[in-house]
Amino acid sequence: MFGWFRFVAALMVVLTHIGGVEFVAGVAVWGFFMLSGFLMTAVLQRRYGLTVDGVSVFALSRAWRLLPSYWVSILLSFAAISIGSDWLAPELFNPALAIPETLREMVASVFIVGHTTLGLGRVDKALSPSAWAVDVEILMYACSCLFLARSARWAKWTLVVLLLCFIGLWLLARNFVAAGELLYSFLPAALLPYSIGTLLWFSRDQIPGWMQQRGAVLSGCVGLLVCATIVFPRSVTIAFLATLPCLVLILSFLAAQTGSLRQRAIDDFVGRMAYPIYLLHWLGAYVVGLIFAGNDVLYDVTGDRANFAPAGVLVVTALTVGISALLAFVVEGPLDRARHGWLSRHRVGAS
Repeated sequence: MFGWFRFVAALMVVLTHIGGVEFVAGVAVWGFFMLSGFLMTAVLQRRYGLTVDGVSVFALSRAWRLLPSYWVSILLSFAAISIGSDWLAPELFNPALAIPETLREMVASVFIVGHTTLGLGRVDKALSPSAWAVDVEILMYACSCLFLARSARWAKWTLVVLLLCFIGLWLLARNFVAAGELLYSFLPAALLPYSIGTLLWFSRDQIPGWMQQRGAVLSGCVGLLVCATIVFPRSVTIAFLATLPCLVLILSFLAAQTGSLRQRAIDDFVGRMAYPIYLLHWLGAYVVGLIFAGNDVLYDVTGDRANFAPAGVLVVTALTVGISALLAFVVEGPLDRARHGWLSRHRVGAS
């Protein structure tokens, strides 16, 4: 029952990017990474296997899952920017929201991979500026196939190495470069929550009963709130690290849930909306800007940046969620069913 988790996490990204509420988008992305580590380990171990054939089918399945909605999102962005840029600059809403110009930007716009270099150095122009995190996640899939998802032992040692790397990154960021991406999106740092999700899957049978109760998810949510409101203003690094046990509590509870067929169907649909919300929210902001140009109630332009009022945040969120629901129904759902049908005809056994 992870659909609602993905949906709420996507809204948290919107809350930071459009609403200006700091930190919560970072928590959401790390939550996505942790959940992905859990789920990708599950399918690699149970469905595909870690043979050459299994990994090949897994890679094709992931491409089938990620690319169609992404292509729809960049086509919509291309159309909106092409039509609206003479009236309103998209860069006012995100400095990177623009039609790609360089070869790297064009390749990244088509294949996702290339938006960053191991999580650093994002492209200057992108039709979906948030796609950098999907690029990093694809690198994590490769790590899962190569070593991370092969055994609990590999997962444990990977986590130990990543923790040591994180200390080194912190020292590097503190003394030589500005903190930020280096401690958040850079692959050795971003892989930390992903590896915890992997280890959580391997340890799922040893999860204590109290971590599968409602009190665990409540404690996790309260912990995230404390991290965002009390810890984050004092230390960004400690706040991010402190979110990890909170996310473990929430995912441990969700992993133990089953629900009725109707509940699972709703959860699946809501979960399908999360990816389009993540990809489309900057476009949603730009479209609202075009439609309501000059409306100070929704947003104003200060210097070279558009700033949304609470009413504007609600309008952008409603538009993005509406488009995402349509994509989940028209694109995500049918393609997901077709993908599972294809997988059933290309069975590969777990090793």
